[in-house]
Amino acid sequence: MASVATLYGRAANARNEMGIAGAFVTRNFRDWASNRTSIVLNALWIVFYSGAWGIFATVALSAPSYVEKVQLTARSPVDFILIGQVATVFFWSTRGNLTWLIRGRSFANLWTAPISFATVVVGGNGWRYTWLFLESSLWVVMGTVLFGMSFHIGFSVVFVLLGGFLIMQSLELIAAGTTIVTKAGQDPVNWFLDITSMLVTGVMFPVEFLPKWLRAVSAVHPQRYLLDLARKTLSLGAPLSEVWPDIVRLMVTGTVTLMIGILVFRWGFNRARREGTIGHE
Repeated sequence: MASVATLYGRAANARNEMGIAGAFVTRNFRDWASNRTSIVLNALWIVFYSGAWGIFATVALSAPSYVEKVQLTARSPVDFILIGQVATVFFWSTRGNLTWLIRGRSFANLWTAPISFATVVVGGNGWRYTWLFLESSLWVVMGTVLFGMSFHIGFSVVFVLLGGFLIMQSLELIAAGTTIVTKAGQDPVNWFLDITSMLVTGVMFPVEFLPKWLRAVSAVHPQRYLLDLARKTLSLGAPLSEVWPDIVRLMVTGTVTLMIGILVFRWGFNRARREGTIGHE
């Protein structure tokens, strides 16, 4: 059993790590807040972009065949498109949260600093995740108030979002593991996800409208299945019992992908350390 002094030391260390993470968040917030033009433009981009998608869904997408396909996973075209955008913001929140750190000039110094690597990652991304939460909230408010989007929250939604976050974060680990070796400005994982996400994942329209050769690409894209589950739970309010088999597959896939991601990241870091290139760009 740990002594009182040991427990006190652990608590003090945890408090110190939390303070450092808070300092990262404060610094990033100050950097973000210092550019007022960027803040205004980002806010306007969200308002006009979400408004354009909502109008597009309510006015232009009234073809019966489109609505028929949409209603397999969502209540209406508005739900299909706007919830697809909200879910995409959440699932893509993992993109770059490790690779930005590895590409930075201070990575070697941060790695050897007397703080945990987890603290660096959490602190460095703290404000970014806060902003993404605010962005997603604005999507939801505009969609429900202006365009009648339905939005259900339940246990099934929590499992879907956590499973999706797990898979996407695992892919980011793989991307970071290759980046630390290649030092490239782009990695193959995020490159593939970037160029295919809007077209083959069902963000704009059901994948059934894709040509057959593109459906093959869609079949291996994780975001396609994540968006289907997000719409079923958030729009249709599907209970946990209905989507449980899909969630089990999601969690198993996420766990396997996470194990692969950890192995690739460790391989990349150990190789860079042996070659003495951790701090190189």
